[in-house]
Amino acid sequence: MGYMILKLNDGKRDFYLEWSTHTDAPRTFGMSLEEFTTYYREEWGRYAMQREFPERMERVEAKGTSDYCEETVDETIAHNHAGKDGTCLTKDQIIKVYCHERQNPVTEEGVDPWAEEKAAEAAVEARRGVVKNVVLGR
Repeated sequence: MGYMILKLNDGKRDFYLEWSTHTDAPRTFGMSLEEFTTYYREEWGRYAMQREFPERMERVEAKGTSDYCEETVDETIAHNHAGKDGTCLTKDQIIKVYCHERQNPVTEEGVDPWAEEKAAEAAVEARRGVVKNVVLGR
C-alpha cells in the first residue's frame, strides 16, 4: 500500500501527517494544512498534486484518513508501532510526540527516532553498573 494522509486534532487545531503502512507509524511529523500541502507538493510533485491530492484530502477531511478501507483515523492507528521499540501509542501520545514535540518519524531505512533517549538511558544504567546484552568471555 504505502502511505496515507492522516488528520489528527488535539482539541485546538488540526495536524496533518503522512503515515507509513510499512512501519505502521508516522512518516512525517504533524503539520498545519498549509505546511503539509507544501510538503506534499515537494515530495510527490505536480502530477500527484493535481491527480491524487484533492481526492485524498476529501477522504481525510471526511473521516481523518485517506485510507479507502478504514472508516476512521482511529482504525488506521489502532495497531501502530509509533512508540519506542515499536510499541503502540495512543492517539493522544502520537499527537504529543509527533505533532507537539515534532519527534523525528519512524522510517523504513531503520532510523530509530528514540536513539537519543535509548542512549541516555543506557548511559544512566552504565553509571549504575547495569549492563545489558553483555556476553562474558569464556
